[in-house]
Order: sequence, then C-alpha cells, then structure tokens
Amino acid sequence: MKCRDCLKALGQAPRIFADDHGGKFPYGATNSLAFTNETAAWLHYTAMWQEIIAPIPLACPADRGRYTNRADFFTTSRTITNEAGEIVRFTSSREGSGASLRALNEIQNRGVSYFIALETDAASHPSALLMGDRDLSTNTASVRGNVLAFGSSNPPSWTSLIHRDGGNLLFVDGSVEWTTTSQLHQRVATNGVANNRLLMPW
Repeated sequence: MKCRDCLKALGQAPRIFADDHGGKFPYGATNSLAFTNETAAWLHYTAMWQEIIAPIPLACPADRGRYTNRADFFTTSRTITNEAGEIVRFTSSREGSGASLRALNEIQNRGVSYFIALETDAASHPSALLMGDRDLSTNTASVRGNVLAFGSSNPPSWTSLIHRDGGNLLFVDGSVEWTTTSQLHQRVATNGVANNRLLMPW
C-alpha cells in the first residue's frame, strides 16, 4: 500500500463520522474521544475507529520508522466498546507471522504519519486540508505545542523527511493529491480557510 492509498483508505472515515455527528469531525464532536484535543493526533484517529477498523493505514510506507513499528490494533486489549455498548474484538493479518504486534494506544503518535486538521467540518470548505504527510516545515508557520497554524501569507513547505519534492494531502471532499511546495502554497491560498490549524503527530 502506497502513501496515497493509505490516505484514500482513511479518507472516507471522517465523512462517515461527520454524518453520524452533526457534520462534525472528532475535534468538534462533543461525544468524541478527541473533542477539543490539541495534543494527540492518534486520539483523533482512534475516535474514528469504527470507520477506520484497523490503524495500519495510519503509517505511510515511506515513513520507514513509523511504518516498521506501525500499530495493528487501536487498543492493547484488542477490543473496543462501540456506541451500542457491544464489545468488538480485532485481529491482525500479521498474527502468526512472527511480527511484533502493537497497539496505537501504546505507541500513540509514533504510529501515525499524518496530520489531521482541527476546527474543520464536513459542510464548509470542501477544498480545505483534512489530513496529509507530517513532513511540513515550521519555519514560517506558528507552532504551539503540536499544532501548526498558518494562513495564506505564511504557509509551510514540504521537507524531505518522508518524500522527496512534495507530499500527499487529503481534502475535506475526500480527494487526495500529491503536491509540491508551490502547489501546497496555492492550495492554502485558495481553500477558503483563513486560519489553518493542523494537529501534527510529533
């Protein structure tokens, strides 16, 4: 599975989640595990466990350290209680392979390659950034804790930490694009969002 494919696999989860939570993504949904959380990107993905099912796509294959140590389950117990109060147990395709199986609640952000946008909803700004590769520079953007904030006048740039000459972005409308730094800047300038706030998996 390539990075673009991982983001495509994740892309439907926020929209399905929003359909069930008044148009809100995990940050804005009051009954979400990640409601107003600005420190743990992994918790935002865990909040969408019913839509994602398994956390393996959270690690980009090109992000070698995180992909090698990727999570197979959301929790150590390999179970999660759904909204109906039913206990759901998970298995992994790597069971019996000799690989060390890990839970996202143990490795947390170390099992995540992608940022997730805060304060974005499903109805507004379909071209807004929603998820993307974590290798964004912090030279021009404002950094507060794990949140990278910027507008059209101070957008970040791609580094070469994961990919060369660019990175992948998932937008609110579910589309995925490979962008160079100049294309990223153009996207930020035209996405209709004055203040972008991205929770980074640092």
